[in-house]
Amino acid sequence: WFLILIVVAPSQVRSLVGTERQGQAMGLLLGATAPVSLAGAPLMGLISDRARSVFGRRRVFIVPGAIIFSLGVLWMVGLARSYPEYCVAYAFVRVAEQVVWSPFNGLVADVTPHAQRGLASGIMGATANLGNFGGAVAGIGYGAMGPRVTALVMAATMLVGTAATCLATQETPTHLAPRPVPLKPAAVLRRLLDPFKARDFTWVFLTRLLFQMGVYTVQEFLQYFFDQAVELPDGMGAEGAVSYGMLCLMTSATITSTGGGALSDALGGRRKALVYAAGLVMAASVLLLVCLPEVPLGAAFGCLAMFGVGYGCYLAVDFAMLLDVLPDRKDAAKDVAVWSTALTLPQMLATPVGGLLLDHFQAVGLRTDPQSILGFRVTFGVAAAYLVLSVVLVRCVRGVK
Repeated sequence: WFLILIVVAPSQVRSLVGTERQGQAMGLLLGATAPVSLAGAPLMGLISDRARSVFGRRRVFIVPGAIIFSLGVLWMVGLARSYPEYCVAYAFVRVAEQVVWSPFNGLVADVTPHAQRGLASGIMGATANLGNFGGAVAGIGYGAMGPRVTALVMAATMLVGTAATCLATQETPTHLAPRPVPLKPAAVLRRLLDPFKARDFTWVFLTRLLFQMGVYTVQEFLQYFFDQAVELPDGMGAEGAVSYGMLCLMTSATITSTGGGALSDALGGRRKALVYAAGLVMAASVLLLVCLPEVPLGAAFGCLAMFGVGYGCYLAVDFAMLLDVLPDRKDAAKDVAVWSTALTLPQMLATPVGGLLLDHFQAVGLRTDPQSILGFRVTFGVAAAYLVLSVVLVRCVRGVK
């Protein structure tokens, strides 16, 4: 997903619609397809929790979902030739993602002992960063590989990772379990809304939502920032520059996320201090990036490395906070999937708004200054506000230290 969202999609959208509409087109791509994830994630979690199979209730969805996802990536990245077709292919990929992601989250919750939640959260954060690191490396070579080779690499990586996960994990067969009572649509909606009856779950959801709004408001337009605001050396395109920048970010994030979860466990499960520090460091780095009178490449990389320090700290305890406040372990996949909509809802809210702000204020600035980055200053300033608000509200979560 790093490669899609940071390198491939922004580059391909810009080539399909032009620089004048790139922000709005990127916002529309993510915003219009976000409902797929919003509905699909909790529904797949509910279906997975109730599944009856000799192979358990998670892997029976993860394997076919990974195959469908890989085919969708080949279509979107390697074959789509128009912006409407690109949007349809992207929606197809998002549907397949939900078939994999919700059962996978449920699988993690199933096999994680209570005393190791912080460690598990840290490992998930570190492996996510390592995956992003690999995506950044592939992004550097995107110009040389081209879309079709890139799509093949992505599909192969997905299939190999799925095979490793499913072969290494043992599940309890559920085919002999009592058949679940059929659910009516109204009952399904009630089940999906049940976790919000728990006050702490609601606050963890809202703080993650705001945090992710800040991340997406920066992330989806970062390649355009490198293209229009950063002094790039000869021969380096925006795709390669943003990939190098994200390598800096992910290196620092991997370091802080690896030890952060275990540290929170060693401190008696104290998570909030790391969250406070993470959000403030990220907000400061975003503001610094756009407040510089000129943006040399090294300064941009330094700001992204600083952003990664905070991002890694947050990832280290984010999933542990969720596990701390899950209302009912029997509904883990469904409740985690409901929480995961906080990761996708910002695509429908923050990214379209950010795209409109970027295109509008950039056009305003360019009328008087051909070197203006007013659009980026406004957009990234809004992102910093989201990040600060998210960490301020973490204090409302009573069940987390």
